[in-house]
Amino acid sequence: MDEEKRFIINEETAPIVKQMFEMLASGYNYAEIARYMNERGIPTSRGGKWNKNSFHSIFSNRRYLGKYIFHGEEIDGGIPQLIDDGLFADVQKVLEKYAAAPSRGKAKVEYLLSDKLICGKCGHKMTGISSTSKSKKIHHYYKCVGVTKGVCDKRTIRKQFIEDEIVYAIVGNGTEQNPHGILTDEFIDMVAAETYLLIQTERNDCEIKRLESLVADNQKAINNLMQALMLGKIADTILAQIEKLESENKELNDTIESEKALQINYSYADIRKWLQHFRTLDYSKTKNRKDLIDTFIYRVLLYDDKMKVIFNLKGEQQNELLLNLIFPDYPDGNGDTGENGAKEKETDNSVSNSEGCAYTPVMVDPRGVEPLTF
Repeated sequence: MDEEKRFIINEETAPIVKQMFEMLASGYNYAEIARYMNERGIPTSRGGKWNKNSFHSIFSNRRYLGKYIFHGEEIDGGIPQLIDDGLFADVQKVLEKYAAAPSRGKAKVEYLLSDKLICGKCGHKMTGISSTSKSKKIHHYYKCVGVTKGVCDKRTIRKQFIEDEIVYAIVGNGTEQNPHGILTDEFIDMVAAETYLLIQTERNDCEIKRLESLVADNQKAINNLMQALMLGKIADTILAQIEKLESENKELNDTIESEKALQINYSYADIRKWLQHFRTLDYSKTKNRKDLIDTFIYRVLLYDDKMKVIFNLKGEQQNELLLNLIFPDYPDGNGDTGENGAKEKETDNSVSNSEGCAYTPVMVDPRGVEPLTF
């Protein structure tokens, strides 16, 4: 509120709110937006870190439409509008899809590849489902949405198998053949270097230098006015000008400090150490598996005989690493009550018995790997 107790837009935080709305409307999910905010040092309103639970009250807040809300009643135009009607409506559609998604909320277990796993046959998403065998055991799978729509014949795949293979592809399984997965020393060096260069490129040094130049110009003007004052010029006028310039410099210096605070100052060694720590985590824990997949995996294209894993590298969707994993035997839902069902682990965090797949990494342009929507 201003000095006259009228509502005004906070010019410092308003651009951040607008950007979050635009990111959600353009396809970013909660985890990606949270990571974007945390990487840039932008805190929540309470000064903490962002997570996937930080956003719903923001994206559903009708006050951003300029509606003053009192005892449940909305008054149009009661406060300044921050988000335009069209963008707000687009975001509400996304929230509705989140609420209706079959792999969210209704599931008793967390499907770690939701929004990442795509059918290689028809291009639709594969979502989490469960079924109960004759022995009353609950088994979990990913199923192609195209099958439900009657446009695809893709077989389901066991949740445990596919998630284990993704984890192995990233960090290895400790065997001599696959000790570190894709996280070899060479890969870590490459990603650390790319990330460090990206951080340096995104630093807002130009804006800081511009502001510092304005401060220097103001200081030069202040010095000149002080010289004029010493020569006996009109004191009141000069003092008012000096006070105005000093006030501007204080605001400029505050802005410079804010810009510097928002910059990421990780060194190459910091980034490399952070990448290496993924080798040491306990991947029997769902949280660690989820963090690993969210950090490294952009898309997984699943076929009946193989899958292609696209990693998050350089600019999220540019020059990504494609990893072909050839299945020795397709682990689908057929025969769950028989031999295959007996072999399946009962806990979500157990380690798959799969004897690994053939890894063939190549650099690709991942265009054409977005899920189909209607």
